[in-house]
Amino acid sequence: MTAPEGHIVTAHLSREETEALLLPRDARAVAREQEVSVRDFHRPHRLSKSERGRLARAVSGALPALERALEPWLREGLALELDEIAEVSALGLFDELVEPFVVQSLASLGQPCWIVVSNEIARALAGSALGLAPSADVDSSARKLSPIEAGLIGDLLIEVASGIARALELDLAPGMLLQETRPLRLSLGADLAREAQRMAVHVTLTGKALPTTTFRIYLPCVAPPSRANEHERSPARPLPEHLAGVMVDVTAQLGSIDVPLSDLLALEVGDVVPLGVGAGEGTTIFVEERPCGRAQWGNHEGGLALRILDFEPPEED
Repeated sequence: MTAPEGHIVTAHLSREETEALLLPRDARAVAREQEVSVRDFHRPHRLSKSERGRLARAVSGALPALERALEPWLREGLALELDEIAEVSALGLFDELVEPFVVQSLASLGQPCWIVVSNEIARALAGSALGLAPSADVDSSARKLSPIEAGLIGDLLIEVASGIARALELDLAPGMLLQETRPLRLSLGADLAREAQRMAVHVTLTGKALPTTTFRIYLPCVAPPSRANEHERSPARPLPEHLAGVMVDVTAQLGSIDVPLSDLLALEVGDVVPLGVGAGEGTTIFVEERPCGRAQWGNHEGGLALRILDFEPPEED
């Protein structure tokens, strides 16, 4: 049976599904484009939506002070606005840069990080810092910054990145201002593939006589407060005396798979059964068949042992 035009049978639909069906066809396509993004599940995100919101509020709250700090360079009314905070992989981050570019290298938490601005914008900002009137016939040809321009822009970029880092409770060490590919590649470090996740903070600068400028800052992902202060967790409530000696079953599961019964019956000595987990991925800890944490395999005094990575006892029923 077909529902009359303009009506939708909602007996088995959620509110969100019903609202999606009520959208015009074009609006549905736009909604899909906005909501769907590519995710590499081999590199899972570390920051949840709520954590990104918390970090965004911290950065936005620090921007007025950062505006005042930039006034000695730019000498006029200016405004900073946070565009977004996202999580990205640093691998391939600079593949499309064309020399001469402007990348100020930094370091935080033992990891390389950067702040990037376009070459043309960097020259305009340097001219403003030097008190030069903007020319109507702007030279758009790419050229490296002069030593004076590079010094001014390097200090300005470090000031911007430091203001953002302070808001995120990160210590920041300045590095070199890079404008060519080879020094940039050397600055990335050999361990980048091992620790590639970065937090991308995009901040836009506007001013009366300044071109609109986007600073792209890439910092280490900040651990959420619950993990950063894990050692401060309040101790568990003491057990009643009559429960103190009760034994519970604690197990560690390296991996599991579902197989058809016919395949199970066909197993022979020497067969290899892949578990779907990679080497070094650790194991799940179960208490009375309920997952409660993660651990890594190791050895202790010649025996197999587990190092607990995180553990949350099951809540009381």
